[in-house]
Amino acid sequence: MAPVEKTMESTWLQSRTVLITGATSGIGLATALAIAPRVKRLLLVGRDAALVAATTDRFHREFPQLDIHGITADLALQADTGRVAEWALTFPELHGLVNNVGAVFDQKALTTDGIERQFAVNYVNQVLLTRVLLPRLLSSADAQAPSRIVMVSSLAHTRAKPLTTEFAGLEPYVALMTYRQSKLAQAMFTVELARRLRGLPVTVNALCPGFTRTGIGTKHTQNAIVRWIWSLSSRFFAPVEVGAAKVVQVLADDAMHGVSGAYYEKSVQSPFAPLATDPIASKTLWDETCDRLKLPRELECSTP
Repeated sequence: MAPVEKTMESTWLQSRTVLITGATSGIGLATALAIAPRVKRLLLVGRDAALVAATTDRFHREFPQLDIHGITADLALQADTGRVAEWALTFPELHGLVNNVGAVFDQKALTTDGIERQFAVNYVNQVLLTRVLLPRLLSSADAQAPSRIVMVSSLAHTRAKPLTTEFAGLEPYVALMTYRQSKLAQAMFTVELARRLRGLPVTVNALCPGFTRTGIGTKHTQNAIVRWIWSLSSRFFAPVEVGAAKVVQVLADDAMHGVSGAYYEKSVQSPFAPLATDPIASKTLWDETCDRLKLPRELECSTP
């Protein structure tokens, strides 16, 4: 991760508490390893209990100065997402939230909450986690050092069609199209949340880490041909450390001070897709999602 240190300056990371989802493999793990030497506390979320235990053990060994904690949860489920939020709120501070977790499912299925799985993981439950933790992010911040929310997005959102009613999934189900729709919804949330946070000491930005050697294309894919194509193609993708460096830059670079509602591709600020910045569509999605999650439509900015 040395290139990260050479290409950015970060005083923001010092003595911070950061929560990372999808933190036991891929970009999430590489991001955690990159910032571990400089933060005070890391909160790691993973779906596999054995991997969570192994990851926290590794951090204990390699970074003895670090206060490291892990929790096992399936962020496709609202109950598990709520449990993660409650756990995170047991710590006195939270300065950074990296919504890194993402998934591609080649078969349609609804969660126990009645939401299509990709839409649940890539969008709905990221909204839930962010909204519940927002008061703690606010209480941990000040105008000189705002808390930071990072949404690990994808250029796929630029190729999505306008959203309609997505919670139960598109028919017919097409994995790639559904992935694009979920990432568009995530981008719309980023823009709308940034608008509502204006004037408050919390920023939110999104980035595309680029094609990276992760298991996202095979982990939840049953089709052997698709798995083979992804495995073959991924040999030409960038290492996870390269994707993680882009996450770290948006999370921690001092140049990000005061920047909110922005989207980055190839470490350069780029425009969101026009659909993501449509104020009427974004507010409609915001309201529908809040109603679905039984969250207030207006932000609750009191500290927990």
